[in-house]
Amino acid sequence: LPFETLEEIRMVSNLNDEKVPLLHVILSGQPNLIKRLNDPKLEQLLQRVAVHYHLESLNRNETFQYIKHRLQIVGSPDPDLFAEEAFDSIYAHSNGVPRVINLICDTALVCGFAGQLKQLDRNVIERVVADRLKMGLGFGGRPAVPDRKVQGQSMNSHGSLEKNHQELHQRVYEIAQLVHKAVGLQETVVAQKKDQQREIERLKQKVENLEKRLPPDPYPKRIQSFLKKIGPGNRL
Repeated sequence: LPFETLEEIRMVSNLNDEKVPLLHVILSGQPNLIKRLNDPKLEQLLQRVAVHYHLESLNRNETFQYIKHRLQIVGSPDPDLFAEEAFDSIYAHSNGVPRVINLICDTALVCGFAGQLKQLDRNVIERVVADRLKMGLGFGGRPAVPDRKVQGQSMNSHGSLEKNHQELHQRVYEIAQLVHKAVGLQETVVAQKKDQQREIERLKQKVENLEKRLPPDPYPKRIQSFLKKIGPGNRL
């Protein structure tokens, strides 16, 4: 935030009804916000901060519980999708920062799907970190260092992360083709049902027209006339 904006916030915080403030302001941000508030130019604003709290990074157990919770929320059928050793690797490279945890886990899940892996182990996590660093990208803060024991290992039999991404795109394309065929088949079945219904209606109409063309049956009328002649008290 620029100094001008923070100064306006300070002025707004002065509004009160002679008893209590009319407005409560909550400032939330990255650690750089603390450095900005400690600037001598914002001394008056800093003096108005009544309550402050710094959210620390997650520890190893909290990282474990956080990942488990995210898997449960999305309905993962396998609570052990990440191996025990993978949590240590994720925590080591993320420093317990939730955003970085999400990034590592999401990339690992994509790789696991492309490689049709049943479980994501430490090698998968280390390979994800190594491929990211290879592209010149880190995770913020101190740079992540991939484990040298697995840095040169292949993540799986399909090769590098780039190859896995290509295979993933191919599988997505194949699934899309199957869905397209299924939709087309469903539309064909619906069209056939409509054709059958129209044919049934046509046949019904044809039967009704034929019934109208038939001459009336004379026998029922003759029987009724005979019964009237003999009367209700007479017997045959």
